[in-house]
Amino acid sequence: LAELQLEGCPLNTSLSSQIGQEGVADALAKGHDAPGDEGESLVRECCDLFRDDKVFQAHRIEKRIRECFPAAHEAHAKELGDIAAVAEQAEVLVADLDSSEEEGGWVCVKDAKKEGDVRVWYRAEEGAELHTLKVDYDMSARLEYVLVLLNEITLLHKWLPFIGGSDLLSHRSRCERIAWVKLKSPAPILLYNRDVCFYARAFDGLDDDGCVLVTAKSVEDGEFGVAHPAVEGRTTRMEVHYGVLKFVPLSRGRTRVRCCVKIDPKMDSLPSWLVNWVATKVCWVGMRLWEWKAKSLEKSEEAGKEHKQRMDEDEEFYAWMVGRVTACLGVASAPSHKGE
Repeated sequence: LAELQLEGCPLNTSLSSQIGQEGVADALAKGHDAPGDEGESLVRECCDLFRDDKVFQAHRIEKRIRECFPAAHEAHAKELGDIAAVAEQAEVLVADLDSSEEEGGWVCVKDAKKEGDVRVWYRAEEGAELHTLKVDYDMSARLEYVLVLLNEITLLHKWLPFIGGSDLLSHRSRCERIAWVKLKSPAPILLYNRDVCFYARAFDGLDDDGCVLVTAKSVEDGEFGVAHPAVEGRTTRMEVHYGVLKFVPLSRGRTRVRCCVKIDPKMDSLPSWLVNWVATKVCWVGMRLWEWKAKSLEKSEEAGKEHKQRMDEDEEFYAWMVGRVTACLGVASAPSHKGE
């Protein structure tokens, strides 16, 4: 689906990477501050939403400016075009993620035993080197804790047994990261470990779209000025063409998690036993462990101690994140867990 748009699509983070999100508002408003100008007012609103990581809301306003206030759009063509590009790339990925088996060419390789259980689909791409997996699961866990586990990249190996190491290479903005993750081989004698360096970005779509979206894509060594760790022995660096995760809070204690990833594992072919291992051990077990770990955080159990400590250390970010989730669900923010 929309494959021509996905293949070769450059990673677009131009606004945040060139001038920083804090500077976007100034860049857009500079020289265009006529009182009572609705077009210019919408430009500033668009910028504010983008800076607040509400990219899809910003894109809707960008389209309105383009249709109703062409002069204002032309005056800010570069900046508004960059916002549109970031949003449109993510929208293509969401369309693939939400596609049906028939639309997306998916083959179910792990079906649910009951409604809402883990389901895994596989899609063979043109050429033996590319492979796409999609996973869907309704977790009995609160969204804020599900997101904490994803955000704390350097602790992934603490709860996912197939992770051999991970590191945060760059914390670019509130919702942008560059990271390294290593996957352990299920058969070290026959198959090398795999690792990947990638850029990830979160989108706050809770207000209008009822979800949080995270996209990811491999980056080259030195891109964004970030050096990658050396490839260790018996390890091959794979490539993530794209990844997307969608989190939908169904209720206070239930979260729908849907994810899709297209990878080049740097293998001539992917044997059926390896596809089965990824579907059952990585996808199915990974989702179950994610749910269990999120529950341990909610209950302040010993198993969640290290993540709770990280939440204390990055109190400003997590206060914002938890506040966004609870506001979306219409409940009061959870009290501080300090001292527990």
